[in-house]
Amino acid sequence: MIKTRRNKLAAIFTALSFAATIISASYIYFFPMYLLHKSQLNRIEPSSIGIIGGADGPTSIYVASKFPQYIIIIIFALFTVVGILYQIFLAKNSGTK
Repeated sequence: MIKTRRNKLAAIFTALSFAATIISASYIYFFPMYLLHKSQLNRIEPSSIGIIGGADGPTSIYVASKFPQYIIIIIFALFTVVGILYQIFLAKNSGTK
């Protein structure tokens, strides 16, 4: 009974992580690419570097850029792969007993 509950929970988790992967990929990558294609603009990631220094003090360098949003897609995709592998190996082990 516990194995079937765990199996159902893993299947639900895998389906949700797959849906999150598709939604985040479409929101982060495909939708902006579609809008840029429609408006015929080039995609350039904004970033800046600032150097502040003086003759009598230390020099500071500031680097600013956006958070790489594709990491979120990779995390959800890894959750999906782990869930699928869990389902495969769980079904394989439960069928032999």
